[in-house]
Amino acid sequence: MKEQKLVRNVKIKVYLTQRQKQILEKLCEVLGTSESEALRLALVNYAEKLQLLKDLRTRND
Repeated sequence: MKEQKLVRNVKIKVYLTQRQKQILEKLCEVLGTSESEALRLALVNYAEKLQLLKDLRTRND
């Protein structure tokens, strides 16, 4: 049985243009989520499209 690793959240700062901020606000409104959650979802979706998550999971196993 594998040991479960403790997941730690990391705080980062993101700089957006005014247009990107407007897009993020609209996305949050449509999804009903926070800016943080919308950015996390967007990052994961983008990584999946590039098949990065599959590659990372394979390396970590």
